[in-house]
Amino acid sequence: AGADPAAEDEGGAMPHELVSSWRTSEATEVRAALRAALSRAVLAEGWVTKLGTERKVWRRRYALLLNEQLRYYGDEELKDLRGAVHLADCENDPTSPSRYPGAPGPYSLELATMTRTLVLVFGSAAELNTWMARLVEMRARRGALGALAEGGGGAEAA
Repeated sequence: AGADPAAEDEGGAMPHELVSSWRTSEATEVRAALRAALSRAVLAEGWVTKLGTERKVWRRRYALLLNEQLRYYGDEELKDLRGAVHLADCENDPTSPSRYPGAPGPYSLELATMTRTLVLVFGSAAELNTWMARLVEMRARRGALGALAEGGGGAEAA
């Protein structure tokens, strides 16, 4: 009780991913309960078109934006994890539209880390705006927490 359904284990797996291969009669119920608990921690989710990191091929993925990371899957049931980006690794706020040529739609963003640039395309301007706002909010919150940890954010003594 009290476990965070959006917390990774040492290997980077989340609870619902650990049970995705179970073949017991209870597996469906356990997965559903974990997915329901996880949904309370999700800041944004939905289908996106993602540019592959190595092959540069556009693929449809189901993405989840959590407090610390963006995870993407090959399926809506979250059984087929295809990758994750830890938001603490992001160098800047996301940019839109993407500068990558050939995006399969006008509603795109780029999210850059030190090692890669994630390019996502959304189905509508509303979806793009929601994801952009959540990502910017999270980076701002992380920056404010970092300033507090370093002793900033408080009033200076006169």
